[in-house]
Amino acid sequence: MKKILFLCLFAFCLKVNAQTHLNQGGLQTSVIGNVAASDAGAKRYLIAELGYNSFHWQYGGAVVIELYSPFYSTGYQKFVVECSYARGTSGSSPKVSILEGYGVYQSGKVTLGTPVNLGTSTSGYDNFKLPIYVDVRYYAQFKVKITYMQNRVNDFDNPNQIKIYESPTETAIDDFVVPQVDQNFASTGSLLLDGSENSYIMGNVGIGTKTPQEKLSVNGKIRAKEIKVETAGWPDYVFQPHYDLTPLEQVETFIKTNGHLPGVPSAQKAEQEGVELGEMNKVLLKKIEELTLHLIELKKEVEQLRRN
Repeated sequence: MKKILFLCLFAFCLKVNAQTHLNQGGLQTSVIGNVAASDAGAKRYLIAELGYNSFHWQYGGAVVIELYSPFYSTGYQKFVVECSYARGTSGSSPKVSILEGYGVYQSGKVTLGTPVNLGTSTSGYDNFKLPIYVDVRYYAQFKVKITYMQNRVNDFDNPNQIKIYESPTETAIDDFVVPQVDQNFASTGSLLLDGSENSYIMGNVGIGTKTPQEKLSVNGKIRAKEIKVETAGWPDYVFQPHYDLTPLEQVETFIKTNGHLPGVPSAQKAEQEGVELGEMNKVLLKKIEELTLHLIELKKEVEQLRRN
């Protein structure tokens, strides 16, 4: 009896592991085996054909395609195939966008073919069939996972359908550049970045400006509860015995000539070049410490005059 149960369980596991299609309450996934380019040329594979209506695309929903590289544990890319109508823009042309990308080497991408008119219509709008390809660069290999809500069929008879090619054939193509997640994008609406992990931006960031020259350039006001500026060379050396304190007479002469304190940027320079918070705080502290030394000396002179 135990042997029979073991064989039944083993057969069930084999069936589950061999399964390439899965339907979870209408959300379906299909896995296509290796698509690869084993020699020095890039290859193209027709992995699916998607039926859609030129107006009612959103009824079928978007299609998500994920590429998994068996050569690199972090080799992963995620694409979405959708229609511009679903984003609230004019027209209804299908488009593909990359959502995520991980790994050092990115050698695959999803490409859309030319839509084919099915010769039928829905509510007066033509129905089309859209070829979906996976392009693979030389010496690369991927497993493909497709997630969709359309009905999986072998032959189209209405737009809300998809045909999956479980054993796609290859076609030689020219080499290509893989799209990156950091391509420019524009939006007139709100932008939400919601995540619990750290985010990394290696380039410059501009807010209110398209030409940031620093890691963060803001053309506008900033409100914060706390800002910490790391700095070195804090001017406590002013209080050292060897510090050469400028006499007040020389300070007065400098002010009359230049219109500002020694060591402090002029108003014109500050307006043209801006002010570095860390450096400016050091300058102001240095002037306060020098002023304190002058007051101490003045107090000593006053006390001496009183005694005399």
